[in-house]
Amino acid sequence: GLELSQPSLVVVKPGESPSITCKVSGYSVSDSSISFATGWVRKPARKAMEWISNIWDNDASSNSVSLQVQSLQPEDTAVYYCVHYPPQ
Repeated sequence: GLELSQPSLVVVKPGESPSITCKVSGYSVSDSSISFATGWVRKPARKAMEWISNIWDNDASSNSVSLQVQSLQPEDTAVYYCVHYPPQ
């Protein structure tokens, strides 16, 4: 089956630009017919889940995808998840 794993906790300061990496198993991130269906969402405290992006950097050698969050601000505080969704 599919499995996506990522760090359990990343703590950053305002203005920093962290990169979150998600390790994928069960499909290849370099397979364009499948990998585009990997994306990112976030869940701020006391708010609904928010869609972030399906644009990311992939690394075929480690079969992982990464999200770079630019100039993080306090309002960006959330739990971030990589997700796999059915291709449209």
